[in-house]
Amino acid sequence: MFSGLQSLELLDLSSNQISDTHNVQFEVEGFWVLGDHCRNLSLANNKIRAFKWFSDYNKVQNVDLRFNKVETITFWSLEDYSEPSRKVNFDLSQNNLTEFNVEANTQGYEIKLSKNPLNCDADGFYQLIRGWKNRDFELDFGDETCHGPDFMEGKLLKDLQLNEIYHKISNCFEVCSCLMRKFDAALIVNCSSRGISEPPR
Repeated sequence: MFSGLQSLELLDLSSNQISDTHNVQFEVEGFWVLGDHCRNLSLANNKIRAFKWFSDYNKVQNVDLRFNKVETITFWSLEDYSEPSRKVNFDLSQNNLTEFNVEANTQGYEIKLSKNPLNCDADGFYQLIRGWKNRDFELDFGDETCHGPDFMEGKLLKDLQLNEIYHKISNCFEVCSCLMRKFDAALIVNCSSRGISEPPR
């Protein structure tokens, strides 16, 4: 529907009750496609839980998804897509994102993630921080802290260094806790104050 409007510059769908975007007429295989002309998309203040973005077929510069219930977001692009990177602002503040996976070319993107319960041990979190540190894209966490796991809770996301990100290993020694540092795959085994009479096997 909207992708065929040659003069469409702004699409404002904010402050509605939109929760399921799978059946809207401007999607292709569930991904938002707005064509070559629309520059601004506002979906703020809805009830959206999942969002897919097909970057190849969009020229949008600003996407506003604040104050939704977004739990998962997917960025996708064609592997051989070669258009130069462009600046795109994504505002995902005030949502329910626990993890954020970067699997597409998001170079030049500016993504706001404040007020989300991000898990600092989630799959893809290390890649997210690494891409940010390498300046592949810009992230704005505000003053948000890690909401898990317990050994990282309270750490400011904007201050995190790559060598501070650990992954908890579940199949470790029974009485010990084990962490793997993502940066260099170093293993940290803590068996302190476990009341053991001999080293674990």
